Amino acid sequence: MKIKILLLYALLFYSKTYACSFAPGYEFPRHSSVYVADEIPTKPIVSVVSVNRGSDDGNGGSCSDAGIIVLRFEDDNSINKTSYRFKVLDSNFFSDVFPSEAVTFAPLKRNKREMYFVWFDLAESSPEKLDFKLQIVAVSASGQESEPELVVVSENGENG
Repeated sequence: MKIKILLLYALLFYSKTYACSFAPGYEFPRHSSVYVADEIPTKPIVSVVSVNRGSDDGNGGSCSDAGIIVLRFEDDNSINKTSYRFKVLDSNFFSDVFPSEAVTFAPLKRNKREMYFVWFDLAESSPEKLDFKLQIVAVSASGQESEPELVVVSENGENG
């Protein structure tokens, strides 16, 4: 009898669940007054590590529909004193993938000096061409900005 009641509850309260989640690929800076200085950060040196498009595998609980862009920073700017601001120059669609405020490395990617950015892709049903110019500016804790760096983000693996 208990099994029949359990099955009845399972049928009555069945619904789809969505279990996909990602650890943050960046975080907002929490600068200490100890780190505030007037030094201007150097121009960022950034490479595109990977660009992965999402796909629909039919499982609403998987993360297969997520597109992910991974960037690596190879400049000499201090991790503790520098954040980065991003601006997509030639794509309205991908401008929402990057935060509007300056951000810094998340703890899990801090040692690798990488940031990743995730979006709901829909690459198969609504393909948006992934090929845009990304402007990146290093920002000091006191608000001083570096010269901008331009990086081409493309699913063809080009990096400019």
